[in-house]
Amino acid sequence: MMQVMMAAPFDAKGRYRGGVSAVANGIWERAAILEQQGIRLIPFDTCRIPRRKESAGKLRLENIRNFFRLLRDVKQQLRREKPQVFYMHSSVGLALIKDLATLKLAKKQGCKTVLHIHTADLQQIFTGKPSLDKKTLETVREYADALVLLSRKTLDRFIDLGIPAEKCHLLYNFVSETFPAETRKPDQPLQLLFAGQVSEAKGIFDAMAALQKIDAPCLLHVCGDYEDAQTEKRFCQAAEKLGDKLRFHGFVTGEAKKQLFAQADVLLLPSYSEGLPMVILEGYAAGCGVISTTVGAISEIVEKENGILVSPGDIPGLQGAVEQYLSMDAQALQAQQEHNRNCSARFTPERFLEGLAAVCRAVCEQ
Repeated sequence: MMQVMMAAPFDAKGRYRGGVSAVANGIWERAAILEQQGIRLIPFDTCRIPRRKESAGKLRLENIRNFFRLLRDVKQQLRREKPQVFYMHSSVGLALIKDLATLKLAKKQGCKTVLHIHTADLQQIFTGKPSLDKKTLETVREYADALVLLSRKTLDRFIDLGIPAEKCHLLYNFVSETFPAETRKPDQPLQLLFAGQVSEAKGIFDAMAALQKIDAPCLLHVCGDYEDAQTEKRFCQAAEKLGDKLRFHGFVTGEAKKQLFAQADVLLLPSYSEGLPMVILEGYAAGCGVISTTVGAISEIVEKENGILVSPGDIPGLQGAVEQYLSMDAQALQAQQEHNRNCSARFTPERFLEGLAAVCRAVCEQ
């Protein structure tokens, strides 16, 4: 049985519970499937201490404390468990640099190493500081036995930057949830759903600005945590202008989340930066149309048959996309929703876990 120690933010401990955490916990919930393939997972939570969500991605004292606790604890667990593979789920910028230090430690302990980057925008992955980015790339090249990426475009870019092609693996995310196949009510306003962190980076304020310009009846359901107190104040002010066109639900899980997805006509995600958003895959599984932006791997999974893509920050484009759905007849909308539900079969946990197991076996055979 291959022992794989998987490091990820399993418990956010006060941080935003984003896509990396969702993927990691989805894998752990299905550890039995991997055991059938000869892989025993050993979870390791990279969030060692509680931290404020406002500190994410910043050089703050609490992040420095978490980093040194992380290095100490992972070293102890590596010595105790002696895994063959150390599998690190990471993201961007300073978080990636922190995770590479942990990966380097695991490599020096004799583990094969896998780095799984959960962002598909190369400019977001690196810091933009040439000397630091050069060192980051050199560390990836030297200490990652395998690099798992969310998009074909990003994979090709890493190969262009000198990462050997045999080290690079494409692995799309998966959708864990199953959603009831509810019949949408034809007499109700168009139901739009935004599910994610309420922040400028996710484009929620662009969506709200676009809806202000639309006279036809529609309703935007917003689900998620506020990024910080300033964002909450800004959101509440913008929400007042939309009136009954917006309904805020906060962070939702379980049956409440499933019902919101099942009742939505269109998923709205006008982000400025993404990897391969779990929320779009959930939208497919729930049979939603999609309005999103051409960032990350979104354009690899959303084609014209699935929905409408606009450039990030294009408020008139968002307005036009919503108006296209408003003018779409019920039969055409239902056909697209059913098509998207069928597309979710491409993103099953079983298919993802097969790919993950293949990566782990490949590094052990090197």
